[in-house]
Amino acid sequence: MTLRTRKTLVYGSAWWMLTCTLLHLSPLPAQADINKPDQILVLHSYHKADWTDAILSGINSILGQHDNIEWAIEYMDTKRSLPDNYLDLLTTVYEEKYKASHFDVVITSDDTAFHYALNHQHDVFHGAPIVFCGVNRFQNAMIAGRTNVTGVLEIGDFQETLNLAIQARPDAKTAYVICDSTPTAQINLNNFKTALSQLNQDLNLQILAKVEIDDLSASLASAPSDAFAFFISFWRDANGVQITPKRLGQAFKQSTIPVFGRSEWMLDHGLVGGKCVSGFNQGKAAALMAEKILSRIPANKIAIMRHSPNVFLFDHEMLKKYAISESILPEDAHILRKPERFYSVPKPLLIVLLAITACLSLLAGVLVTWRHRRIRMENALRHSEQRFRDLVESTSDFIWEINAKGKYTYVSPRITDILGYTPAEVLGLTPFELMPEEEARRVHAEFDHIIRTERPFQHLVNVNVHKDGRHVIMDTHGVPFHDHHGHFSGYRGIDRDITENRQLQERTQQSQKMEALGQLSGGIAHDFNNLLGGIIGSAELLKLDYANNATIAPHLDVILQSSTSAADLTRQLLSFSRQRRVTTTMVDLNDTVTDVRNLLERSIDKRIEIITEIDSKPCQFSGDGSLLQSAVLNLCINACDAMTEGGVLTLLARHAEWTSDTPANFTFGIQPGPCVQVIVRDTGTGIDENTQKRMFEPFYTTKTSGRGTGLGLTGVYGTTREHGGAIFINTEPGSGTEFTLSFPEATQQPQGPTADAPRSNHKSGHILVVDDDPNIRNLLCEMLKRIGHTVTTALDGHDGLQRFMANREHIDLIILDLRMPRMDGRECLQKIRETGATVPVIIASGLIQPEDIPILKKAGITAIIHKPYRIKEISEVVDSILAK
Repeated sequence: MTLRTRKTLVYGSAWWMLTCTLLHLSPLPAQADINKPDQILVLHSYHKADWTDAILSGINSILGQHDNIEWAIEYMDTKRSLPDNYLDLLTTVYEEKYKASHFDVVITSDDTAFHYALNHQHDVFHGAPIVFCGVNRFQNAMIAGRTNVTGVLEIGDFQETLNLAIQARPDAKTAYVICDSTPTAQINLNNFKTALSQLNQDLNLQILAKVEIDDLSASLASAPSDAFAFFISFWRDANGVQITPKRLGQAFKQSTIPVFGRSEWMLDHGLVGGKCVSGFNQGKAAALMAEKILSRIPANKIAIMRHSPNVFLFDHEMLKKYAISESILPEDAHILRKPERFYSVPKPLLIVLLAITACLSLLAGVLVTWRHRRIRMENALRHSEQRFRDLVESTSDFIWEINAKGKYTYVSPRITDILGYTPAEVLGLTPFELMPEEEARRVHAEFDHIIRTERPFQHLVNVNVHKDGRHVIMDTHGVPFHDHHGHFSGYRGIDRDITENRQLQERTQQSQKMEALGQLSGGIAHDFNNLLGGIIGSAELLKLDYANNATIAPHLDVILQSSTSAADLTRQLLSFSRQRRVTTTMVDLNDTVTDVRNLLERSIDKRIEIITEIDSKPCQFSGDGSLLQSAVLNLCINACDAMTEGGVLTLLARHAEWTSDTPANFTFGIQPGPCVQVIVRDTGTGIDENTQKRMFEPFYTTKTSGRGTGLGLTGVYGTTREHGGAIFINTEPGSGTEFTLSFPEATQQPQGPTADAPRSNHKSGHILVVDDDPNIRNLLCEMLKRIGHTVTTALDGHDGLQRFMANREHIDLIILDLRMPRMDGRECLQKIRETGATVPVIIASGLIQPEDIPILKKAGITAIIHKPYRIKEISEVVDSILAK
């Protein structure tokens, strides 16, 4: 060939290269529909690194020439240690992110992305064709029945690389194989051994697998000269530490023997080279297939490339370091980092190459700009994903998603705090499987109607079963979601734990109910007291007349005894309704327990054993000892009635510390701090749930007729409330019952009741009796007259004020009822005091509200006497006042 001919060929080749480059850089012809760009998603299994960059470069070498493509690039980042539901979270993000996208092609790199795309081809990616690359564990069964999938396999070539290593080191006796313990690496290790066995080469294999990175470096640095190394993979050392290519490259560069391998991305990190799996070629081959699909060739018409497009690649610096001749390398080998000899290139060709370089630099600038934009988009997406994750994981509610079949496809981690289950335990279940059977039927029927209408719903209250067996009340909200075709896909929503709020609401309703019952029972007690007052007064007057009559007197005693018992019942009702004044003294629970035991020992079933435990120190609080003793006695009687076959009754008095966490069914103002407690425990039948809800109501009883009034626990409730204490009931049917009454511990000795002045001799006086009940009024008048007093009566407060004004100089004492028509006792007293009169006033009433007492004292009352009263009581009070 002549020199002229050679120059012609050189110039022609150069111009041809320049023309092709410019054509590549120029815009492509417009597509049929320029308003609709082709949408391509590149889905990487791993993070951004040399391998994924090489694949992306190969893809861009083909599809980068098209200007009518809209790109989307995702890094699944599955090389790291991730939670079990990581792919589910990615699916949630991808569904939201690409719900409006319709990809023309999805290109996947490596196995994880390929399998993910297959699994979600028709939901997340809306049936888009799939082109895979970098897949090294492919089987035909993976795409059986699918017509929209093709791609290129990744098959590592051990045979040719091993052949070349032996040529470079013909005297080698040892081969160091660098391979970690991952499943993929172990498969490749077996493939390596198979390839070695076919060469009939007698080599001593040293497998560097379960070692730390420092030990690997030491082994390579001290290896004998008659050896070589073969790199398969080493991305986690024996301690599970992730090894980067840079760190692994440090070990390779310190090696005294050449390291051969098939990993393109390690060529700049101390690897000599070999027949390498090329990320660029994998990406390029996949892009060529994608280009055909964009030109409307169906994927099933494009054959899968089953021969991996591997290439011989070598590092010039490493060949030089280990004195490996380039002559033994294959003719198609590529040598990287080899210095160019510019002086040998013809000048015209050099000019053309410089022009091409300038164009490529311009293109590189464009690519860099595009890459920066892509990085910004990726960062924005990452921040968006992080915000979503932070919101989901920081809320106190748990967020969920169910598919059209009603099964959970996503559950936030907060479900563990609320129901005790991990998300993995719940995924695939329906919400109804977490509910009691009857509740599941109820909610399922309601939810079926919601699904049929595909409407949002709010405040669907339902009961779930916690992993530990307790019930949790949930408030559920949800909205439907649809696929890109508008078809119903399921519901997304939030569940909130409202158990505590519901319990508080129930306690409030119970408290309001008890208050209402208290008002009712207080009114009944007041009217009943007036009736009893008439009966007791009449009986006492008759007894004064017939005290010596052996026929009549016993019957009068029966009337008085029965009336007194009835008065005790009204006393309990008034205590329950907080309409009876508590007499305050220092009460020791130790004494109360002892007194109650002494009372019980003589009256209860002998088969019941009584055990008492009292504190070594006095358990004192400020209160009414008789009321407390009655409350404890009522609890003990109920306990004995519950042990029909005998059992153990335990009474305890003790010191304790009241805190906000102390269990209680009812609390009446008790504050954190020291407290004293009395406990009544039995081994009887227990109390069922329905009875617990009503057992403190007046007149409610489960006992047979004649065995109880239904006021025992009412008195316990009223006594505890009057003393600002708390009640806790621990019971189950068949397991006995324990009542704990807690009271604030007394910090100082209470002021005892003021003693009455010593009584002088009886002194008669003129007394004004003001009461609207004619029976009470006439009986009291008769009583007072019998003991020597002059009495004037009034029908009500208005009449009483007029009679007082007409006789104020003669009246020595006023006995005044509180509840009267026209003008009540409090107003009448106020009017009398406004006249400047200081006459003593006794309030006689069956119903005195606690809040009335300070007002009455301020108005100047002298004493209070509760209806019904006896002649002896009224006589002592009147005599005591008139004596002053």
